[in-house]
Amino acid sequence: MTLLLVVAIAIAAVPALAEESSNVALAGGTHTQTSALTVNVSYVNAMRLVLATGAGAPNCAITPANNTGPYSIDFGQVNGLGVSPSACVAVSGTNPVVYGTNYKVTPTWTGFLGGGTNGTLTVYVSTVFTNNTFLKMREAANVAGLTTDLSTNSAAPQSIGAGNIVSGTTLNRALGVAVTPDNTVAAGPTADSAVVTYTLTVP
Repeated sequence: MTLLLVVAIAIAAVPALAEESSNVALAGGTHTQTSALTVNVSYVNAMRLVLATGAGAPNCAITPANNTGPYSIDFGQVNGLGVSPSACVAVSGTNPVVYGTNYKVTPTWTGFLGGGTNGTLTVYVSTVFTNNTFLKMREAANVAGLTTDLSTNSAAPQSIGAGNIVSGTTLNRALGVAVTPDNTVAAGPTADSAVVTYTLTVP
């Protein structure tokens, strides 16, 4: 940032009287000075993508709640029978068993043409589970819609929302883990994780 400070003061010494510049009152009156400050900015466009815990149950907590990420969510213990699930998930199906939870995603952008109504949002699995033969990620508009495995191809991600999305509008969605009954790997229990990547695009 550049600051430009301009102060003009003219003083002429004469017997018994000091005069100031023509735009300044004489001695005994009101004295006025002006300074000019140039304020420089660089206006740029910006985008934000916030993930948060779903408003209603089932709703496993998404952390941190600071609107910046990277985020994480814990589904707790899962198995191929749906036995003793975490309180923050809903369990459905038998083969596979689907553990589902609600969550929210809010895309926001500014400084683009289109009136803030022309964004698109996609999601895919960028890192699969270690035991990916029987553990799969799913994403849908609601828990009941968690019927299809989420894409693992960055070139063919799954779209979120119907058509274009609106800046600042929260989308209520569901995330799921599908567990196919399996007896080739001892459970243990065994910790596992996958990474899901969201992409907001604004032309």
